[in-house]
Amino acid sequence: MKRQIVRFSPHQNAKVVAILMALGSLVFLIPMFVVFSFTVPPVDSRGNPTDFLGAMFLLFPVIYLIFGYIFTVIGCTIYNFFFKYIGRPSPRCSRGTWSRSRTTRSESWPTG
Repeated sequence: MKRQIVRFSPHQNAKVVAILMALGSLVFLIPMFVVFSFTVPPVDSRGNPTDFLGAMFLLFPVIYLIFGYIFTVIGCTIYNFFFKYIGRPSPRCSRGTWSRSRTTRSESWPTG
């Protein structure tokens, strides 16, 4: 049986992508925050105090969240409008009985 994706839900996809982007940015931002907190000099070359903007690192995941949501909604909306011209993705699905206890790797992963 061939199944086709008829429509991408912009809101649902955007929520998932935005949250994953915000969480994914933390992988880079937390180490950068630690490194910059120890390497930023307390004064510049003229002796003026410099402030390390730690709040900036809290703002970046929020920016990723907002823009990830907006652009995913735009992308899904564009795709939903043009799917009649470019076609729909049709993933290959198989129907069968799946048993967790008796299924071996060769039986559970079809090759071909």
